[in-house]
Amino acid sequence: YNAIVEGLCKSLEASGLVALRFNFRGVGASEGSYDQGVGEVRDARAALNFLGSISSPRITRLGIAGYSFGAYVAARAALEDPSIDALALVSPPLALYDFDFLRAVRRPKLVVFGGRDEFVGASIEELAKVVDGQTKVFLIEGADHFWFGYEEEACGVVASFFKEILRPDA
Repeated sequence: YNAIVEGLCKSLEASGLVALRFNFRGVGASEGSYDQGVGEVRDARAALNFLGSISSPRITRLGIAGYSFGAYVAARAALEDPSIDALALVSPPLALYDFDFLRAVRRPKLVVFGGRDEFVGASIEELAKVVDGQTKVFLIEGADHFWFGYEEEACGVVASFFKEILRPDA
């Protein structure tokens, strides 16, 4: 269980968007074991392929969001998969993973982080290294990496971003 991931799904659904969440391999009841992001990216892409294959409701535009390590996985999946139309990263752990590749993801992106997030390692200078003109950066003062008390605000920002970008006429 993760309050941000659950909150994201609820916010997206409340905005009229379809949301799918899953545990990475080796987490919870999922089979397998941690694969340093490689297998997890395959898992994320498989989940997106599943969403693209369902007939009701018909999904024509895909977004991917991730929190913490999931933000790294979502970003790698977006780099590899051109069917992804938008990317949202919540608390990307810039201090732990190399996100320099993010500039090569040529579609709308959102980065949401808390002003007290110790894992983002994000001075504005750090963020500037990985963002481009298609990236919106949203800072929530007071929030740390775990978002206690700020979940609703963070999830609302992501839902608004996806609702704008993924609407059928966008």
